Amino acid sequence: MSNEQIFESFYELQEALYLKASAKEEQYNEYYHNMTIVNANTKSSYNIDYSNLKYFSDFGSSAMQKVLYNKTIAKQEDLVATFFTITLPSKYHYFITAKRIYNHNNRRYETQKLEFENWEVNPNYTFNTMEEGIENGYKALSTFWRLFYNKIKTGDRRYKTLAKNLRYDLISEFHKTLKIHTHGIIYANEALLPYIKQCFNATIKELGFNRNGCDIKQDFVNNDGATQYILKYTTKFLHSDADKESHFYEMQKRSHADFMVGWKSILGRYSRIHKSSNTKLGIGIYKKIYRNLSQEDKELLLARALKNNTCLLYEIEQESFKVTTTIDKDTGEIKTKQLNAHLHTPMFHIEIEQSKERIPKEELLKDLLHQKSIYLKNSAPIEVFNALEKEIESLQNVPTLYRYTIHSLVIKDASQQKLYDKSWFSAWYEPDEEELEEEF
Repeated sequence: MSNEQIFESFYELQEALYLKASAKEEQYNEYYHNMTIVNANTKSSYNIDYSNLKYFSDFGSSAMQKVLYNKTIAKQEDLVATFFTITLPSKYHYFITAKRIYNHNNRRYETQKLEFENWEVNPNYTFNTMEEGIENGYKALSTFWRLFYNKIKTGDRRYKTLAKNLRYDLISEFHKTLKIHTHGIIYANEALLPYIKQCFNATIKELGFNRNGCDIKQDFVNNDGATQYILKYTTKFLHSDADKESHFYEMQKRSHADFMVGWKSILGRYSRIHKSSNTKLGIGIYKKIYRNLSQEDKELLLARALKNNTCLLYEIEQESFKVTTTIDKDTGEIKTKQLNAHLHTPMFHIEIEQSKERIPKEELLKDLLHQKSIYLKNSAPIEVFNALEKEIESLQNVPTLYRYTIHSLVIKDASQQKLYDKSWFSAWYEPDEEELEEEF
């Protein structure tokens, strides 16, 4: 194929991404419009309207909160930041050479537009299609992170204790050629920094990545500089570079959201644009609390976050008393875990009841097939079915699994007025806790 033909397929792929995003939005709205949601407290009813822009705006806000949350915890625990970038080796890049010309106004060389006369196709590209290269590139970056993280956590027993309270944020950013690279930040004990760099270099060597494309930076005066790096890429990636002064600003934002949804569809349902350490409260509970707050309480918590240089997620967590009761169905053992038990007058009371049971992979497969039949009955979007195949495939190398099922979630305010009350069947699967750390 000539350069011109290859670029034609590249443009066709871009168009296909927008079409996929548009189809997804339409399918979700068709699905949601068949349902009516009733508020148990007010008895009011409403329908859900789905949009890609709304989805990404919500996702972006959550990602920003988690980045700021990790920065806050790192400051409290005297953890020091390491910022790193992971770029894929040449074989994953469809295009390799771009003509650069000198811009006399800006006094610098600038890369030309991505057009067939300016860029060359990589002869070492090892995949049959662009989609295949994008998907495998994402998997390679995920493998790099898992190996790098696992080396830090379990690679040397001398550092195992120091690595226990490690926190991180990862953001995947796409090139104009649709390939991705990863920016990340790790907060760790200062004594661990040389070992983190050692693990990073060892991972590059072990996986055959290019040292010139992978960078690690640790000489920050304080964590704010490193956090600003990751916030910059998070904002850039999730909210686009749309010109706020432009009459087409809203259209540009929507176009970016559509593109991101289409691009993510190549990577699959379980791909993660932003990965982060867990919070004690949980991002899902944080959202439920925030959406039910009065305007007065929102302003109070926001003012406190600004004053303390924290974030809303952290301030809501500090005002929450959470009780999680877990029943082990295999042993009958009941465990109760509390968060912020010392609070005398918490703003929020959270009660979770869940069960846990060890299951064989065959039973999980049966559950997935049952889930597929339910989606089919309710005309769920087609991408859900495609994702099930990938989920089944991923189970082949997973150790012993536990099924966690949430049976009820109740959230109350300080006056014991219910903000959220839901009883339902919601299950997810995790490896055995001891094996999890070794695997991840």
